[in-house]
Amino acid sequence: MTARVARFAAPSAVIVLAISIVGCGGRGTAQPGAPSPAAPAASAPAAAAGATISGTVVGMSAASGWSIRGSGLSVQVSGTSSVSTIDDNGRFVLQNVPSGHVDLHFTGRGIDAHLVLDGVAPHQTLTITVRLSANGAQLEDDHRAGDDADDDDDRDDDANRQEAEVKGVLSLLAGSCAANNLSFHVGATTVRTNASTQFKDTTCGALKAGDTVEVKGAKQADASVLASRVERKK
Repeated sequence: MTARVARFAAPSAVIVLAISIVGCGGRGTAQPGAPSPAAPAASAPAAAAGATISGTVVGMSAASGWSIRGSGLSVQVSGTSSVSTIDDNGRFVLQNVPSGHVDLHFTGRGIDAHLVLDGVAPHQTLTITVRLSANGAQLEDDHRAGDDADDDDDRDDDANRQEAEVKGVLSLLAGSCAANNLSFHVGATTVRTNASTQFKDTTCGALKAGDTVEVKGAKQADASVLASRVERKK
């Protein structure tokens, strides 16, 4: 009887062992777990809201004795930290320029001049050419590019800046030459000046009511004229 029990005990042990092995295997098998959290994506740098102005300065003639080379020129957007040196070829780049009314201040040996740009839009790229002299700065070329919305705005601005010419007797002076905001009437037309306005056969301070003047400039949305040149006629 004892021997018979032993014969059956061995298989039982085998069965128990097999079950144990299966159980261990189940515990050892890696179970699918929750997916590892993805690493946070690097945040893209925010696009600069300001405009970019890429410019070329054209100096006076060589006969004048003044040249860009060696003049130590720089240009700054007034009231901001946006500043650029002007290289010997007259080139400069201003980054993060605020939108709207922008005053460019040129300084260097014998130079202290301002140029006003209107209608600068966010994210816009402007390419300009500036005629610079000791007495002032004049915009000779202005090309603007941006996104579609900006381009639409540019086209609207261009439509509002149609070339205009008026001639007649000056009246109703207001504003100040020192502040570059002198305004006056020629007939029924309001004429405004800024730092870029050039004066021929007169000066800003010498203008007076009763003078006959010829004004060339850009017609604005309110029907006024922003003068690029004011010439006194005799």
